[in-house]
Amino acid sequence: MIRSGRNLRATSRSSSSSRASQTIPIPPWPKILISVKRPKTFCPPTNSRNVTFATSPKPSLATPEAYTLSTLKGSLNDTCAPLRPSRILELGRASVNTIVLESPKISRRHALIHLQNVGEFWLIDFGSSNGTFLNKRRIHQPAQLSDGDQITIGDQTFKFRQPVVISDEYKTIVTQRTLHEIENLPCWFLVADIRNFTPLSRRMQSEGLEALLGGWISICKEIIEGHHGIINKYLGDGFLAYWSDATTDPEEIAAVILALKELQTRNAPDFRIVVHFGLAAIGGIASMGEESLMGSDVNFVFRLEKLAGSLGESCGLSESAHAKLGARVQARALGDHELKGFEGKCAFFAA
Repeated sequence: MIRSGRNLRATSRSSSSSRASQTIPIPPWPKILISVKRPKTFCPPTNSRNVTFATSPKPSLATPEAYTLSTLKGSLNDTCAPLRPSRILELGRASVNTIVLESPKISRRHALIHLQNVGEFWLIDFGSSNGTFLNKRRIHQPAQLSDGDQITIGDQTFKFRQPVVISDEYKTIVTQRTLHEIENLPCWFLVADIRNFTPLSRRMQSEGLEALLGGWISICKEIIEGHHGIINKYLGDGFLAYWSDATTDPEEIAAVILALKELQTRNAPDFRIVVHFGLAAIGGIASMGEESLMGSDVNFVFRLEKLAGSLGESCGLSESAHAKLGARVQARALGDHELKGFEGKCAFFAA
Protein backbone atom coordinates (compact mmCIF):
# COMPACT_ATOMS: atom_id res chain seq x y z
CA MET A 1 0.00 0.00 0.00
CA ILE A 2 1.44 3.34 -1.01
CA ARG A 3 0.03 6.72 -0.15
CA SER A 4 1.03 10.34 -0.54
CA GLY A 5 1.82 12.10 2.72
CA ARG A 6 4.07 14.48 4.60
CA ASN A 7 7.04 12.21 5.32
CA LEU A 8 8.70 9.08 4.01
CA ARG A 9 7.70 6.59 6.70
CA ALA A 10 7.88 2.83 7.11
CA THR A 11 7.14 0.09 9.61
CA SER A 12 10.05 -1.66 11.32
CA ARG A 13 9.55 -4.87 9.34
CA SER A 14 12.06 -5.62 6.59
CA SER A 15 11.84 -7.23 3.17
CA SER A 16 14.19 -7.81 0.26
CA SER A 17 14.02 -7.66 -3.52
CA SER A 18 15.96 -6.37 -6.49
CA ARG A 19 15.70 -2.83 -7.67
CA ALA A 20 16.05 -1.03 -11.00
CA SER A 21 17.73 2.34 -11.25
CA GLN A 22 14.56 4.38 -11.78
CA THR A 23 11.63 1.95 -11.38
CA ILE A 24 11.25 -0.30 -8.37
CA PRO A 25 9.08 -3.44 -7.98
CA ILE A 26 6.45 -3.21 -5.26
CA PRO A 27 6.64 -5.98 -2.63
CA PRO A 28 3.44 -7.97 -1.95
CA TRP A 29 0.88 -5.95 -0.02
CA PRO A 30 0.74 -5.33 2.97
CA LYS A 31 4.41 -5.76 3.84
CA ILE A 32 5.26 -2.08 3.51
CA LEU A 33 3.59 1.24 4.20
CA ILE A 34 5.19 4.32 2.77
CA SER A 35 4.33 7.97 2.68
CA VAL A 36 6.37 10.33 0.56
CA LYS A 37 7.22 13.92 1.51
CA ARG A 38 6.65 16.69 -1.00
CA PRO A 39 5.99 14.67 -4.15
CA LYS A 40 4.55 16.78 -6.97
CA THR A 41 3.32 13.86 -9.05
CA PHE A 42 2.52 10.23 -8.37
CA CYS A 43 2.73 7.93 -11.39
CA PRO A 44 0.67 4.78 -10.75
CA PRO A 45 1.65 1.43 -12.28
CA THR A 46 0.00 0.35 -15.51
CA ASN A 47 0.65 -3.21 -16.68
CA SER A 48 3.53 -3.95 -14.35
CA ARG A 49 4.20 -3.85 -10.63
CA ASN A 50 6.56 -0.87 -10.88
CA VAL A 51 6.12 2.55 -9.33
CA THR A 52 7.87 5.78 -10.23
CA PHE A 53 8.01 8.72 -7.85
CA ALA A 54 8.21 11.88 -9.95
CA THR A 55 9.14 15.32 -8.69
CA SER A 56 8.92 18.65 -10.43
CA PRO A 57 11.29 19.34 -12.01
CA LYS A 58 12.09 15.68 -12.54
CA PRO A 59 15.85 15.07 -12.69
CA SER A 60 17.34 12.82 -15.33
CA LEU A 61 20.04 10.31 -14.47
CA ALA A 62 22.01 11.67 -17.42
CA THR A 63 22.44 15.13 -15.93
CA PRO A 64 24.55 16.42 -13.02
CA GLU A 65 21.32 17.46 -11.30
CA ALA A 66 20.30 13.83 -10.68
CA TYR A 67 20.69 12.29 -7.22
CA THR A 68 18.86 9.31 -5.78
CA LEU A 69 18.79 7.61 -2.41
CA SER A 70 17.58 4.03 -2.77
CA THR A 71 17.26 1.35 -0.12
CA LEU A 72 19.29 -1.84 -0.09
CA LYS A 73 18.20 -3.26 3.25
CA GLY A 74 15.64 -2.53 5.94
CA SER A 75 11.99 -1.66 6.37
CA LEU A 76 12.04 0.82 3.47
CA ASN A 77 13.23 -1.88 1.07
CA ASP A 78 12.07 -1.69 -2.56
CA THR A 79 11.83 2.10 -2.64
CA CYS A 80 13.80 4.63 -4.60
CA ALA A 81 13.17 8.28 -3.80
CA PRO A 82 14.71 10.99 -5.99
CA LEU A 83 16.64 13.51 -3.94
CA ARG A 84 15.27 16.78 -5.21
CA PRO A 85 17.92 19.47 -5.53
CA SER A 86 17.48 20.84 -2.02
CA ARG A 87 20.01 21.80 0.61
CA ILE A 88 19.02 19.44 3.40
CA LEU A 89 17.59 15.93 3.72
CA GLU A 90 17.15 14.88 7.35
CA LEU A 91 16.76 11.31 8.61
CA GLY A 92 15.49 10.10 11.98
CA ARG A 93 12.48 8.93 14.02
CA ALA A 94 10.92 12.36 14.58
CA SER A 95 8.10 13.36 12.27
CA VAL A 96 9.87 16.61 11.32
CA ASN A 97 12.52 14.68 9.38
CA THR A 98 12.43 14.47 5.60
CA ILE A 99 12.75 10.69 5.82
CA VAL A 100 11.16 9.19 8.93
CA LEU A 101 12.62 5.86 10.04
CA GLU A 102 10.61 4.06 12.73
CA SER A 103 13.17 1.91 14.53
CA PRO A 104 14.38 1.86 18.15
CA LYS A 105 17.95 1.75 16.79
CA ILE A 106 17.52 5.18 15.20
CA SER A 107 17.62 8.51 17.06
CA ARG A 108 14.90 11.13 16.75
CA ARG A 109 17.27 13.40 14.83
CA HIS A 110 19.84 10.94 13.57
CA ALA A 111 21.63 12.35 10.52
CA LEU A 112 21.33 14.62 7.53
CA ILE A 113 22.55 14.89 3.95
CA HIS A 114 23.59 18.46 3.19
CA LEU A 115 24.20 20.08 -0.21
CA GLN A 116 27.03 22.58 -0.40
CA ASN A 117 29.35 24.05 -3.01
CA VAL A 118 28.29 22.86 -6.48
CA GLY A 119 26.82 19.40 -6.35
CA GLU A 120 28.63 18.23 -3.21
CA PHE A 121 26.54 16.15 -0.80
CA TRP A 122 27.85 15.67 2.74
CA LEU A 123 26.68 13.16 5.35
CA ILE A 124 26.52 14.42 8.95
CA ASP A 125 25.70 12.40 12.08
CA PHE A 126 24.09 14.19 15.04
CA GLY A 127 25.90 12.22 17.73
CA SER A 128 23.45 9.33 17.58
CA SER A 129 23.86 6.44 20.00
CA ASN A 130 24.19 3.78 17.31
CA GLY A 131 26.06 5.91 14.81
CA THR A 132 25.92 6.49 11.06
CA PHE A 133 27.99 4.28 8.78
CA LEU A 134 29.42 5.15 5.38
CA ASN A 135 30.53 2.09 3.42
CA LYS A 136 30.45 0.07 6.68
CA ARG A 137 32.69 2.51 8.53
CA ARG A 138 31.31 4.69 11.30
CA ILE A 139 31.75 8.38 10.53
CA HIS A 140 32.97 10.73 13.24
CA GLN A 141 32.88 13.96 11.22
CA PRO A 142 31.02 15.26 8.13
CA ALA A 143 31.93 13.12 5.11
CA GLN A 144 31.43 13.87 1.42
CA LEU A 145 29.34 11.35 -0.49
CA SER A 146 30.28 9.76 -3.81
CA ASP A 147 28.29 7.79 -6.35
CA GLY A 148 27.59 4.27 -5.10
CA ASP A 149 28.24 4.98 -1.43
CA GLN A 150 26.25 2.93 1.09
CA ILE A 151 24.78 4.69 4.12
CA THR A 152 23.66 2.59 7.09
CA ILE A 153 21.45 4.01 9.84
CA GLY A 154 20.18 1.47 12.35
CA ASP A 155 18.91 -1.52 10.35
CA GLN A 156 18.37 0.60 7.24
CA THR A 157 20.94 0.72 4.41
CA PHE A 158 20.70 3.25 1.58
CA LYS A 159 22.62 3.58 -1.66
CA PHE A 160 23.53 7.09 -2.77
CA ARG A 161 23.61 7.62 -6.54
CA GLN A 162 25.19 10.60 -8.25
CA PRO A 163 26.01 8.95 -11.57
CA VAL A 164 27.35 11.97 -13.43
CA VAL A 165 30.70 13.33 -12.28
CA ILE A 166 30.58 17.09 -11.76
CA SER A 167 33.74 18.42 -13.33
CA ASP A 168 35.62 21.55 -12.33
CA GLU A 169 34.63 23.01 -15.71
CA TYR A 170 30.94 22.45 -14.96
CA LYS A 171 31.32 24.04 -11.53
CA THR A 172 32.96 27.08 -13.13
CA ILE A 173 30.20 27.40 -15.73
CA VAL A 174 27.47 27.15 -13.09
CA THR A 175 29.22 29.66 -10.83
CA GLN A 176 29.76 32.16 -13.66
CA ARG A 177 26.14 31.82 -14.73
CA THR A 178 25.07 32.41 -11.14
CA LEU A 179 27.17 35.57 -10.88
CA HIS A 180 24.71 37.27 -13.23
CA GLU A 181 21.82 36.45 -10.89
CA ILE A 182 23.26 37.35 -7.51
CA GLU A 183 23.30 40.53 -5.47
CA ASN A 184 25.61 41.81 -2.80
CA LEU A 185 23.82 41.93 0.53
CA PRO A 186 25.02 42.85 4.02
CA CYS A 187 25.29 39.70 6.12
CA TRP A 188 26.49 38.38 9.43
CA PHE A 189 28.99 35.52 9.15
CA LEU A 190 29.93 33.03 11.84
CA VAL A 191 32.69 30.43 11.53
CA ALA A 192 33.02 27.74 14.20
CA ASP A 193 35.95 25.35 14.39
CA ILE A 194 36.98 22.63 16.85
CA ARG A 195 40.35 23.39 18.39
CA ASN A 196 43.12 20.78 18.09
CA PHE A 197 40.84 18.41 16.23
CA THR A 198 43.62 16.20 14.80
CA PRO A 199 45.13 15.19 18.16
CA LEU A 200 41.61 14.86 19.56
CA SER A 201 40.68 12.39 16.80
CA ARG A 202 43.80 10.34 17.52
CA ARG A 203 43.14 10.29 21.25
CA MET A 204 39.49 9.23 21.21
CA GLN A 205 37.76 6.06 20.07
CA SER A 206 35.70 6.45 16.90
CA GLU A 207 32.35 5.99 18.69
CA GLY A 208 33.18 8.58 21.33
CA LEU A 209 34.51 11.06 18.79
CA GLU A 210 31.42 10.71 16.62
CA ALA A 211 29.09 11.25 19.57
CA LEU A 212 31.09 14.28 20.70
CA LEU A 213 31.32 15.95 17.31
CA GLY A 214 27.82 15.01 16.17
CA GLY A 215 26.25 16.19 19.40
CA TRP A 216 28.14 19.48 19.13
CA ILE A 217 27.00 20.04 15.54
CA SER A 218 23.41 19.26 16.51
CA ILE A 219 23.40 21.75 19.40
CA CYS A 220 25.07 24.46 17.33
CA LYS A 221 22.58 23.88 14.52
CA GLU A 222 19.66 24.30 16.93
CA ILE A 223 21.14 27.52 18.34
CA ILE A 224 21.78 29.03 14.92
CA GLU A 225 18.51 27.99 13.30
CA GLY A 226 16.64 28.96 16.47
CA HIS A 227 17.86 32.50 15.79
CA HIS A 228 17.00 32.38 12.08
CA GLY A 229 20.51 31.63 10.86
CA ILE A 230 21.52 29.19 8.13
CA ILE A 231 24.43 26.78 8.14
CA ASN A 232 25.76 27.19 4.64
CA LYS A 233 28.69 24.81 4.75
CA TYR A 234 30.05 22.02 6.95
CA LEU A 235 33.83 21.94 7.16
CA GLY A 236 34.71 18.55 8.63
CA ASP A 237 35.53 19.95 12.07
CA GLY A 238 33.43 23.11 11.88
CA PHE A 239 30.92 25.09 9.84
CA LEU A 240 30.05 28.43 8.25
CA ALA A 241 26.73 30.07 9.12
CA TYR A 242 25.20 33.35 8.00
CA TRP A 243 22.28 35.73 8.51
CA SER A 244 20.92 38.36 6.16
CA ASP A 245 21.12 41.73 7.87
CA ALA A 246 17.74 42.71 6.40
CA THR A 247 15.97 40.07 8.48
CA THR A 248 18.25 39.97 11.53
CA ASP A 249 18.68 42.25 14.53
CA PRO A 250 22.03 42.62 16.29
CA GLU A 251 20.25 41.31 19.40
CA GLU A 252 19.83 37.93 17.71
CA ILE A 253 23.51 37.73 16.80
CA ALA A 254 24.42 38.70 20.35
CA ALA A 255 22.14 35.94 21.66
CA VAL A 256 23.84 33.40 19.38
CA ILE A 257 27.29 34.49 20.57
CA LEU A 258 26.27 34.24 24.21
CA ALA A 259 24.69 30.81 23.69
CA LEU A 260 27.78 29.49 21.93
CA LYS A 261 30.05 30.98 24.59
CA GLU A 262 28.01 29.17 27.23
CA LEU A 263 28.44 25.97 25.19
CA GLN A 264 32.20 26.58 25.16
CA THR A 265 32.27 26.39 28.97
CA ARG A 266 31.23 22.73 28.76
CA ASN A 267 34.43 22.00 26.83
CA ALA A 268 32.66 19.29 24.88
CA PRO A 269 34.41 19.84 22.57
CA ASP A 270 36.76 22.82 22.83
CA PHE A 271 35.95 25.14 19.91
CA ARG A 272 36.33 28.72 18.75
CA ILE A 273 33.98 31.07 16.93
CA VAL A 274 34.54 34.21 14.88
CA VAL A 275 31.83 36.68 13.86
CA HIS A 276 32.08 39.20 11.03
CA PHE A 277 29.69 41.67 9.41
CA GLY A 278 30.16 42.40 5.71
CA LEU A 279 28.88 41.90 2.18
CA ALA A 280 28.20 38.59 0.50
CA ALA A 281 27.24 37.78 -3.04
CA ILE A 282 24.24 35.55 -2.42
CA GLY A 283 22.64 33.61 -5.21
CA GLY A 284 20.81 30.36 -5.68
CA ILE A 285 22.35 27.85 -8.05
CA ALA A 286 18.98 26.76 -9.33
CA SER A 287 20.14 23.50 -10.91
CA MET A 288 21.63 22.42 -7.59
CA GLY A 289 18.99 23.86 -5.27
CA GLU A 290 21.80 25.57 -3.41
CA GLU A 291 22.32 29.07 -2.09
CA SER A 292 25.93 30.07 -2.54
CA LEU A 293 27.98 32.65 -0.65
CA MET A 294 30.76 34.42 -2.48
CA GLY A 295 32.88 37.51 -1.98
CA SER A 296 35.97 38.78 -0.21
CA ASP A 297 34.16 39.05 3.13
CA VAL A 298 33.54 35.30 3.09
CA ASN A 299 37.28 34.73 2.70
CA PHE A 300 37.93 37.43 5.28
CA VAL A 301 36.03 35.67 8.07
CA PHE A 302 38.01 32.46 7.49
CA ARG A 303 41.25 34.45 7.74
CA LEU A 304 39.99 35.91 11.01
CA GLU A 305 39.32 32.42 12.33
CA LYS A 306 42.95 31.49 11.64
CA LEU A 307 44.02 34.69 13.39
CA ALA A 308 41.90 33.83 16.43
CA GLY A 309 43.58 30.43 16.54
CA SER A 310 47.07 31.92 16.41
CA LEU A 311 46.15 34.31 19.24
CA GLY A 312 44.59 31.55 21.34
CA GLU A 313 41.19 33.28 21.47
CA SER A 314 37.96 31.31 21.71
CA CYS A 315 35.65 34.06 20.42
CA GLY A 316 36.66 36.79 18.00
CA LEU A 317 34.88 39.74 16.43
CA SER A 318 35.82 41.73 13.37
CA GLU A 319 35.86 45.51 13.65
CA SER A 320 32.59 45.80 11.72
CA ALA A 321 30.87 43.14 13.85
CA HIS A 322 32.09 44.81 17.04
CA ALA A 323 30.75 48.18 15.84
CA LYS A 324 27.32 46.72 14.96
CA LEU A 325 27.01 44.78 18.21
CA GLY A 326 28.14 47.64 20.42
CA ALA A 327 27.54 47.09 24.13
CA ARG A 328 25.40 43.99 23.48
CA VAL A 329 28.57 41.87 23.58
CA GLN A 330 31.47 42.79 25.84
CA ALA A 331 34.77 42.77 23.97
CA ARG A 332 38.39 43.79 24.35
CA ALA A 333 40.70 45.05 21.62
CA LEU A 334 43.44 42.73 20.36
CA GLY A 335 45.17 45.32 18.21
CA ASP A 336 45.61 45.60 14.45
CA HIS A 337 46.75 42.62 12.40
CA GLU A 338 47.69 41.80 8.84
CA LEU A 339 45.78 39.06 7.05
CA LYS A 340 47.11 37.09 4.11
CA GLY A 341 45.47 38.20 0.88
CA PHE A 342 44.18 41.50 2.30
CA GLU A 343 45.83 44.90 2.18
CA GLY A 344 46.56 46.91 5.29
CA LYS A 345 45.79 45.94 8.86
CA CYS A 346 42.48 45.11 10.49
CA ALA A 347 41.35 45.60 14.06
CA PHE A 348 40.37 42.45 15.91
CA PHE A 349 38.43 41.98 19.15
CA ALA A 350 37.97 39.17 21.67
CA ALA A 351 34.51 38.60 23.15
